[in-house]
Amino acid sequence: MGYRVEQNNSHYPGTAKVVVYYDELLADNDKILNSDIPYQSVIESIQAAKKYLSDPQNIDIANSILSSIKAVKGYLKGYFKSHGKNPATLDDCIKELQKQKVCPEEIIIKPLKSLYIYRHRTENVAHGSPLTAELSNEDALLCNEMAISLINYFHRKFTVSC
Repeated sequence: MGYRVEQNNSHYPGTAKVVVYYDELLADNDKILNSDIPYQSVIESIQAAKKYLSDPQNIDIANSILSSIKAVKGYLKGYFKSHGKNPATLDDCIKELQKQKVCPEEIIIKPLKSLYIYRHRTENVAHGSPLTAELSNEDALLCNEMAISLINYFHRKFTVSC
């Protein structure tokens, strides 16, 4: 995923070259790692999502998606725990956000629910399955970008409002 083999049309026709796209595709991950996130497990989940997409010998799209969503869940659980709540699942976190009315429903809650549903309904992403979902690099990148955006949103929102 982070590496692509392309035709080398320069001096050696008929040969190929390896081009590294890793830095371009996953550069935004560094935003979250440098934004003072107080939960180490969230940072580790984002790093794992990155690693699953960048290791040219072991690309694992399903685990990248799972790690991205796990990072969002970890951030929300950490936030709620620091405020005396203990939601067990991402769904519980979403319900707590709705109850507290701290986020716009259309642009925050619905995408968060979509990630939760996607994770649970896609074979081999959240649960074992005899089937394997057809996942693309773009699916993992989208989940990764959504996770980072949501975590950054919550971090800015909760840090300012607390």
